Amino acid sequence: MFLTDHVEVRDTPQSGRGVFATAEIEPGTPVGDYLGIVTPSDEGSPYEHDAVYDMWYSDTTDIHPDPNEAGVHLLNCSCEPNCGMAALGRHTIIVTLRRIFPGEELTYDYFLGDQDEDCDAGTDNCHCGSEFCRGTMYSNPTAYAAWEKHLGEIMEDLPEQPPVPYGEKLPPLEHYPKQIEDDPIYPLFGTHAQPPLPCNGEIFSDLKAMREKIRSSGRQLSFPDRKVVIEGILYGNHLAMKHV
Repeated sequence: MFLTDHVEVRDTPQSGRGVFATAEIEPGTPVGDYLGIVTPSDEGSPYEHDAVYDMWYSDTTDIHPDPNEAGVHLLNCSCEPNCGMAALGRHTIIVTLRRIFPGEELTYDYFLGDQDEDCDAGTDNCHCGSEFCRGTMYSNPTAYAAWEKHLGEIMEDLPEQPPVPYGEKLPPLEHYPKQIEDDPIYPLFGTHAQPPLPCNGEIFSDLKAMREKIRSSGRQLSFPDRKVVIEGILYGNHLAMKHV
């Protein structure tokens, strides 16, 4: 389910299908709600589904979208994402992390968690092409531990069972916010589609100010006096920079 009219599904040469911006999109914009059939999360579930599109709902329940329908389940994974996952109740909302420019593909980090020892090698490789690519859709363990703690705090008092019986589709929320606040737990990268934004040296040591500049402008940050470009802010608030 999309929550904005400024996106469309297109075929991609590398990933089959993807979701692209048709107009400029403000940072913090809800792109869509991850809706689908609710099923028990155990392996013996009687409900047929394509595991590629699974989304966690609770420790007992998963969400399975229809791959033939347009929706945020068609966003591809990237290790340099421009979108993230926000929790509204137990609904997973895909939200823009920064300003998105027309023609950009919308992506998020799938954050698959710890790799199962029984998982077939190569089945969850990442091919996003970013210089920061981990080569896998499985998570950085430290980042995932922080995310689990963060999510647990948000959902601590929420019931695990879905509001409809298993086999039925998770209904949309009655209300969606127009904007979702920035969450610094997510990494943040400026676009490659626009030139870096020139900045004065005063904000170079101010991580919060740099994050807001990247978020609001959608661009990488250039510091000519220091001869560096800040490409983004990684998990753990480490800076990704290159000398120019």
